[in-house]
Amino acid sequence: MLTTTVRLHGETEIEVECNSLRQKAKKSHLSDVETDVLIDHFVKTAMPLIASGRLMRSQGSNLNVTRSLKGLGYVMQIEFTTRNSRSLFARLAGLFSNR
Repeated sequence: MLTTTVRLHGETEIEVECNSLRQKAKKSHLSDVETDVLIDHFVKTAMPLIASGRLMRSQGSNLNVTRSLKGLGYVMQIEFTTRNSRSLFARLAGLFSNR
């Protein structure tokens, strides 16, 4: 049984996340069919979140969403946010380095 949490944001590369999920599924001994269903379920859920998040962020809005996916052999939590994931210190350092 694969139990995992995937954290996404507007710049997430779906292929990278899919490869990571595929490796986790292999370690959890999911069959190839179960893994393909997991990846398909993930992509169909994540792509609209990323697209909506990019649109909302371009309009100055924030979007925070949590989705739970359950299937044969897996339970996955997807957390999506448009908020800046950099720490306060990193953002301040970036402000001062641009001067």
